[in-house]
Amino acid sequence: MPAEQENKADFIKGRDMDLKLLSSVKAQLDSIGGMQLVVTGSYAIELLTGHQLKHEDMDTNVFVTNLSMEIPKVAFSIGDLSVPGLKLHLLKSTDDRLEYDVLSEQTDPRRLELQFVEAKKVEGSEGSYYLRDGGIVPTVLIPTKDSKGQEYLFRVKSLPYTIATWAIRVSGVVENPKRQVRQSDLEHLRLLLSGFFQMKDVFSAMSHHPQMPNKASESEVYNRATERLKI
Repeated sequence: MPAEQENKADFIKGRDMDLKLLSSVKAQLDSIGGMQLVVTGSYAIELLTGHQLKHEDMDTNVFVTNLSMEIPKVAFSIGDLSVPGLKLHLLKSTDDRLEYDVLSEQTDPRRLELQFVEAKKVEGSEGSYYLRDGGIVPTVLIPTKDSKGQEYLFRVKSLPYTIATWAIRVSGVVENPKRQVRQSDLEHLRLLLSGFFQMKDVFSAMSHHPQMPNKASESEVYNRATERLKI
């Protein structure tokens, strides 16, 4: 098989396995109750824009009302998770995060990251989560299909909120950022901005965003981010 076709086959196989795993994790958390899985990172970009991307890991938020009570439940439950063709190995556990190595004989190793976020209420919140430390996170449900036509339904943060998140990150206004801005961040923001959205919704999301610095205005952050896209 030519290298290009082999790479495409590996990409499709990896994506199918990722979707199956994310769906299995979601079902496992749903069975526990009182928590909500929200897909973030590059898979959220793909779901929001419809552009299939290369993924090295699976990033998620898990909204809960009590970190100390819920994380042990999830760690125990995920430890018993059985997905054909995959093995999960707990790599790291902190007060608000679980990271797993995802091992498969058919694809390259992946990473599954569960970042826990405390919300005042999870069930019955109609898709918007009010964080205990301030901020509002609106979410939407988006369907997708694997290569065999199997449909999955995942919750992601809304397009305006995700644009706000990437704009804040790319703008450089955040003090003590967790990491440096990557080229992929710029590419993801370009993709997000190609979608349909209202600027007022992006600015509203920024005003309620936990990463939004007090010293900058919404328009300043947005303009600084979009200026960086022109470099």
